Amino acid sequence: MKNTENPIRVYRVLMDPEAAGKVIGEKRPISRHWRWAAVALIVVAGALAIWNFYFRPPFKPVSVERMAYLLPDKPSIAVLPFNNMSGDPEQEYFSDGLSEEIITALSKITKLFVIARNSSFSYKRKPVKVKQVAEELGVRYVLEGSVRKAED
Repeated sequence: MKNTENPIRVYRVLMDPEAAGKVIGEKRPISRHWRWAAVALIVVAGALAIWNFYFRPPFKPVSVERMAYLLPDKPSIAVLPFNNMSGDPEQEYFSDGLSEEIITALSKITKLFVIARNSSFSYKRKPVKVKQVAEELGVRYVLEGSVRKAED
């Protein structure tokens, strides 16, 4: 209701026999299902936090001394060509195009040093370790991925 200072209580009569004793708008207590889901979520989050801080294997960064080039003053990244995980050889064109688009988009960020397509695509179809790529290209970050066409 408009232009009223105090709330006005409204009643509605339910004519269905099934609605006898029902109160519309009454808040129901949280069901046990949701309580258990919340408890499970808290337990999983706690387990992940404990694993992250105590049991995760140590991260070994690339040694700057072993790099072929000096690291630039700004963050640097190399985008490796995406692997074609589908059996369709025509998808190779799509996976290469996706990698190129990511390189192009990242190169538009002026505060980011991006390795050229020709340098990163020299690792296509070669089993390499990310740490090795970072050392050879002189970058801090390496992006790798895969593409798979969904079955129709």
